[in-house]
Amino acid sequence: MIGWDERLRVSRRICQRNCSSSRLRPVPWRVKSAREQPLSGAAAFDPLLIPGFMAGDSSLKVMRGWLERIGYEAHASGIAFNVDCSDRTLDALAGRAETLAEQTGRRVALLGHSRGGHFVKRSRAAGPS
Repeated sequence: MIGWDERLRVSRRICQRNCSSSRLRPVPWRVKSAREQPLSGAAAFDPLLIPGFMAGDSSLKVMRGWLERIGYEAHASGIAFNVDCSDRTLDALAGRAETLAEQTGRRVALLGHSRGGHFVKRSRAAGPS
């Protein structure tokens, strides 16, 4: 199996070859990872992660881990399988967000994937609470 270092080297070569004949320039590939440079003051709000259609909180495990590594206290929505009625789910999410805000004393930011993103848009249209 090819490691990430080898994949980056191959991608860099392809980009340089394709960009050399045009006015485009290759972008530097070195990006600092979250472990190298954690955010300071990231705890101004807590993210509440909302999964997509037919998915549960476990589908956002990687995102949750990444957010926690850079200084946020990410929270699961409590959705095991996102197929319930939208109104019931939105009511439950509103209750979960209010509970988190009361417990932590910080604002809660809703982050949704797929159907979870639609829930975020609909809750935003209802008003910033």
